[in-house]
Amino acid sequence: MADAMTSRISFIFSAAIVGFFLLFRVASPISIDTAYMIDTTFLANLGWRGVNGLSPVLDYWHFYGGFTEANLTLAFQLFGVSMKSVDFAFALIFSEAAALLALLSVKRLSCTSFWLLLAISATIILGPISIEDGYLPYTNHSFVYNHFAMIVIIAVSIFAINSRSEYASLDILSSLIVGMTLLILALTKPTFLVVAPFAVAACAIRKDLRAAALIVLGFVLALVFLDPWAVRFRGSLNEIMLMGQIERAGGLHGRMQHTLLTLIAHAGYLVVLGYFLWLFAKGKTMRTASFFASIFLCAAAFGAATLSMNGRPDLMMLPMIILLLTILSDRLKNQTHRSLGYFSATVMGAVLILPAAYHSGKTWLRMNEAKLSQLITEGPLANYVVLEPATPSELPSHVVFEVRLETAVSEAAKRLKSGGQIRARDPYVVLADGVHLLNQISDVSNYGIITRGSTFDFTVPMTSRPVPSFPVWPLQRSTSLLDVSEVDIIMSVRYYTAPDHLSPEATAIIAQEFRTCRESTFFILSVRRSNMDVPCN
Repeated sequence: MADAMTSRISFIFSAAIVGFFLLFRVASPISIDTAYMIDTTFLANLGWRGVNGLSPVLDYWHFYGGFTEANLTLAFQLFGVSMKSVDFAFALIFSEAAALLALLSVKRLSCTSFWLLLAISATIILGPISIEDGYLPYTNHSFVYNHFAMIVIIAVSIFAINSRSEYASLDILSSLIVGMTLLILALTKPTFLVVAPFAVAACAIRKDLRAAALIVLGFVLALVFLDPWAVRFRGSLNEIMLMGQIERAGGLHGRMQHTLLTLIAHAGYLVVLGYFLWLFAKGKTMRTASFFASIFLCAAAFGAATLSMNGRPDLMMLPMIILLLTILSDRLKNQTHRSLGYFSATVMGAVLILPAAYHSGKTWLRMNEAKLSQLITEGPLANYVVLEPATPSELPSHVVFEVRLETAVSEAAKRLKSGGQIRARDPYVVLADGVHLLNQISDVSNYGIITRGSTFDFTVPMTSRPVPSFPVWPLQRSTSLLDVSEVDIIMSVRYYTAPDHLSPEATAIIAQEFRTCRESTFFILSVRRSNMDVPCN
């Protein structure tokens, strides 16, 4: 009776959390960021390229294999090309992760444990703040590929720790789906393939060789249909290696140091988990030893995957600790110990859920400010805005849009020219200035546009033709591969610049074939000398 009541309370709690975060993503009229605008425009660029029939790695250089891009493309196709559709893509990604979690929890996890994990999944994927940042109070759209992977690894771990259920047919189906999921993980981010051997080993160590073999079979089948000859996986992995991501993360020494810091940051949670491991281990048996070994392998898989997720170590392992605590609680025979286990897992879950829920509510309350702060009111960015992290003491002045834009651009330019501090909203102001300049050109959507000196993307705001050889995330190696023949307009940034990394050959061709056409406060717009259709100043 107590377990039934606990399950009902857990269901109500989970339904409220999931519903709240879903509404936050899909029902808010304006999509808001207070940091990392580049990540949001990066995601939108991927979706727009997908709408135009381009696939990552196959058609343009990219360091991820295509799963996130597929969801962004689907969201753009279903809900229209806009920054708000990025929020809908998050909802799609959560739905897929939740469905997998539900399937692999059947006959393997109690309802109480499942509902708690579902609430945590919604928090991590749909919430406005990032677990990688240690929950700093910045609303953003960053790291969605990491967040999806976290929940998928948790779902896979549920199966790997307890691959046998009452129904053989369910076990066979689940094994195949786990194998296919591991391939999807690798296409989400190639470094996530590290989870696969751990999952297979966890099943094998519990002497479920059938499950281990079927996981391998499911992976191979998915590879044949989704990525023949592993072209996308190998291409994305090669891109990561050439970009120097490993060196940038400090190499082996840096990752070992990060692991140590992670363990220290989670010391209190690990002590609680250790206590319940001790409760479960009373009266040790060989079966208990293999169970503990599978737990260790799944925790190691999650930890290994997080080493390629970047960010701070503060909270990264907490979702896996909560999973292991719920699995142990489900298996404890003593009702008091079981209830204490569920309570401890819920308290840990609250560490993730409550700050995200508070920040979501706080962001909702800024909707009026968001409407009055918009600098782009037409096109795909009409329902998107970047605000400063802290609520200003006064709302933006009720001036006409043109004056609001002119004032914001003038203030930012004056400050940046004099070497003043860069603010969170500055990228949005600069982007708005560029959009305003491009809107002066008729039929701008027919042109291929790139940006020099920054990571700003104008193909989505202007719904213009993508330039496949220009990377979605401009870095030295990928940018040097630019095919200038695909380019019609170049937006060169001033006062808010970064290296453009173009090759000497491309730079020479641009100097020869392009001419300065128009200027705004932050941009110099250049067009081909042969293009006489664009009126220039």
